Amino acid sequence: MPSNRVTDPTVNIKQFDVVGADGKIARFVRHVGMSLITGPQNSNEVPVVDMAPPLKSSEKMKADVFGTADLTADEERKLKSFIDRHVSEHQSAQILNRTTLNEAYCIMPHCAPLREDDGRIVRMRFSCSGFVYEAYRRARIELVDIKSLPLHNLDTIKLAYPDCANLLERPGVCHKLGLNGKGPWPVLLCGYLFHAMARDPESIRKDRYSVQAGDEFFERNSPRPSK
Repeated sequence: MPSNRVTDPTVNIKQFDVVGADGKIARFVRHVGMSLITGPQNSNEVPVVDMAPPLKSSEKMKADVFGTADLTADEERKLKSFIDRHVSEHQSAQILNRTTLNEAYCIMPHCAPLREDDGRIVRMRFSCSGFVYEAYRRARIELVDIKSLPLHNLDTIKLAYPDCANLLERPGVCHKLGLNGKGPWPVLLCGYLFHAMARDPESIRKDRYSVQAGDEFFERNSPRPSK
């Protein structure tokens, strides 16, 4: 199975593998990015592209778990094209100092356009899991069946977004990030991606993963198949 818990100080991963970091609760994956380098990495400092926010291609994050789809060269090109496009959009906004949290980031849906008053799309907003999901979808690998997402209340969502947990106490902030009403909401959580990738490469491409309650936690640890 190509999703693994990281238990050693060094992790051997490929470019654009999905990297996850746990939150305060064991095995609850709270953040994801995509590896930028192929080969052995310090598992505490894996170079990634991730929607933090902001969206950056020069960050390092701890790898508590990773998943791979054994990408083809064509799939890698599609992923790189997607990443370059959206990193450029967000970097332009950062240079101009014209971005706030909700202008770069959204929780629900996992991606949504930011529009000017005239309707023109300025850039796409993402959650961290949404950015990874959409990048893989651009490579024609649709990891998760979005229609299968379980409903979560605000307490669970705050575990997934600990850096803005206090902000999520404010209804106005929730609304700007897409969490309208009192919930619960079908949010794309990071752990779902690793369950989707805990299958053989053919199954990952053939069938979208149907999310089950509890998949926000990723428990399994299995050896990566050798080639």
